Amino acid sequence: MLARHEKITKTEVFFMLSEIFCAGISGIDGYIVTAECNSTNMLPAFEIVGLPDAAVKESRERIKAAIENSGYKFPELSIVLNLAPADKKKEGSAYDLAMMTGVLAAGGVIGRGVGFEDKCFVGEISLSGVVRPVRGVLSMCAAARDAGIKEFYVAAENAAEASVVEGVDVYPVKNASELVSHLNGKS
Repeated sequence: MLARHEKITKTEVFFMLSEIFCAGISGIDGYIVTAECNSTNMLPAFEIVGLPDAAVKESRERIKAAIENSGYKFPELSIVLNLAPADKKKEGSAYDLAMMTGVLAAGGVIGRGVGFEDKCFVGEISLSGVVRPVRGVLSMCAAARDAGIKEFYVAAENAAEASVVEGVDVYPVKNASELVSHLNGKS
């Protein structure tokens, strides 16, 4: 119980949830993964959940460094990234680009008006923000198309492979800055 002279101060808590599509590979089959990025203005933290393997867990450090080395400020927020479906093991670095995109959207670097519902992001992120190629892009792009996704963002080195899939516009991405510029309508 509060004494009469104590004031109750209320700090407004906000949160933002973005859902960014990426894709994984199981054997030779691709499947869609949703990178759900929830951010709140609580104590800064960055967690990845959804049955990630060691390479996926390590992406936290790659994403932080890539954002900062690309000239952006890593958001001082509590960020939880869930890779859904949570019951399927996520392996490798192909989820990096989607997770970084979610963090950049949470931090306001990517404008609030960008719609992600028909976009899929696949690629590994280097510490400098360069997007690196991954294996299995053909199967991942086919899975994206089958899920109704219209735009597929991938490392420039994987663009030719992804372009074999009809019905999807493939966007080669060289680095984080190029992606941000494109999504914000500046290039």
